[in-house]
Amino acid sequence: MRKTSSIILLAAALLFACEGKIEPSAETKNNLIDQQKKAKQTIDEAQKKIDQATSDAREALSETAEQIKQSEAAQRIANGAKEAGKGVQQGTGEAVENAGEAMAQKGRELQQNAKKPPAKKQ
Repeated sequence: MRKTSSIILLAAALLFACEGKIEPSAETKNNLIDQQKKAKQTIDEAQKKIDQATSDAREALSETAEQIKQSEAAQRIANGAKEAGKGVQQGTGEAVENAGEAMAQKGRELQQNAKKPPAKKQ
């Protein structure tokens, strides 16, 4: 029992002498610094990967949006060209119809003039 009490007293004396000022050894400090550096590297690498993935995603979205935009624009242009073609066709048809009516009228006039007796000379 005396041996146990001596150990307890010795431990208490050492604890009292240190007063909580126990400092880690140089090896412990170095290990801690190394672990901190590795953790920072891991965090930096993860941040770079996140940034790269974000950049890649933005680029892919931008390309897809551009393809859609071009596709819609191409469709609108094609629809506009079709509409313009139909308009030209409609206008041409009306012009030919009017020309046909004018020619028919002129033809009737010529026929009427041919049926009239010739004018007498005075």
